[in-house]
Amino acid sequence: MRFAEGEIQQAHLNARFTPTWSLPAWFKVGAKATEQYHRFRNPNAFLTWRYDGPGGGPTGSFASVAFPENAWQLENGVRIASLSGGVPVFANRTELGRRFRESPEQFTPLATPANYFTAFIDTPSYVKETLRAAYALAHVRVRGLSLQAGLRGEETCFASREFDARSAAEVRAAGFAVTPANGRATTVPGLTYQYMSRPKTTRRSGYPHLFPSASAKYSFTENLQAHLGYSATLSRPAIGNLGGVWIFNETNETVSVPNPDLRPERSRNLSGRLATYFEPVGSAALTLFQNDISDSVTSAEFPAAAFGYEGDPAYGSYRFLSIGNRPGKTRVRGMTWEYSQALSFLPGAWSGVNVAANYTRTYASLTRAAMVPHMAGATLSYRWRRLAFGASGKWTDHTPMTSAGTITYRKQRTMIDLNGSWQAGARLGLFFQVRNLFNVAEYRYQVDPSYVLSNMVVGTFYTFGVKGAF
Repeated sequence: MRFAEGEIQQAHLNARFTPTWSLPAWFKVGAKATEQYHRFRNPNAFLTWRYDGPGGGPTGSFASVAFPENAWQLENGVRIASLSGGVPVFANRTELGRRFRESPEQFTPLATPANYFTAFIDTPSYVKETLRAAYALAHVRVRGLSLQAGLRGEETCFASREFDARSAAEVRAAGFAVTPANGRATTVPGLTYQYMSRPKTTRRSGYPHLFPSASAKYSFTENLQAHLGYSATLSRPAIGNLGGVWIFNETNETVSVPNPDLRPERSRNLSGRLATYFEPVGSAALTLFQNDISDSVTSAEFPAAAFGYEGDPAYGSYRFLSIGNRPGKTRVRGMTWEYSQALSFLPGAWSGVNVAANYTRTYASLTRAAMVPHMAGATLSYRWRRLAFGASGKWTDHTPMTSAGTITYRKQRTMIDLNGSWQAGARLGLFFQVRNLFNVAEYRYQVDPSYVLSNMVVGTFYTFGVKGAF
């Protein structure tokens, strides 16, 4: 069992003013406040028992509480057997639960201090994130030219409730043994003293930011348009990188710590788009873009002084490892070509065919994890009366999945999806979706594609449903 709670409190206000000018124009202003609470705990690692009832024990089985009809079945003539020589079966969890409640003496707890640490110290998180923002936006049109500009101000505040852990030296002084590799007590009472004998502390961080934006769109003809745009954006760091438990490794003399001062990635974006539209329903467009990214998030090493341990007799010489912000800028450039058209000019039932295709090329001044250098996709869909069907495919090139050390790549792959629907009536419809039709695996490698690092098969996902309107 696990417990996850999320609570959002939000308020916003928007206003629009349209002046009576000779030129079409409007103005918008607004404000928004959001407060989010994230609370999570998962004690499952500690809730571990061995069944020592009839037929159980270290070398026993679940034969007395099994589902005989649910046995392992393998193909290609492969046979497997349990220690008793029989075919392995699945335990009846409902029956096991009943016995656990009525005869707890038949079960032996197996949880270790490491399980206790995972369940009650490392996994729980209590986080509050507050966001305050305000914006102003103006728009005006002069014949075929549309101009728009705006400014958004935003302040993000982050608070994390964390254990105020005692050092390994303090734990030893209190009479508890400590594992040098991670600086943790080796017993449950020791862990309780190390992490829970002092009130929790609240670590706070935050940052204000301004986001200017501007765009211009010009219509050369009724069917040919150009669009230029500029914007400033940011990508907030993951909550797990901002708060958590410190890990003291006395063997390697390192400390792994979260970074409450981790700044978000900031990006200044330029884009240009040229699009043409044609009858009956279709378009083709070419988009060029450039993003200058500051404070890119990366793994980094910090001096002890960065975390208040300068001159500390025990940890002043340790290396502090955390997630940090990369100095300088990373420039990303790319191009996207896209085409779509409804073939309604075709005769009869063929008029319901729609086609689309796209290609994107992206590259950067530094290696960025999960940035696909080449990607192409296509979609074929069909609609006739109450029936709709579609197929889509996406090809991705060899893609770096890490950005430091020996780079790990994901091998190129092509994935096919299907979807369809049938409208049974005005208020009732059926639909289906098939993702990864041919069960294409995620193959990862380093240096040479012929040497596999991992080959993860996730399977094909089928979704069937009924949709109604009431």
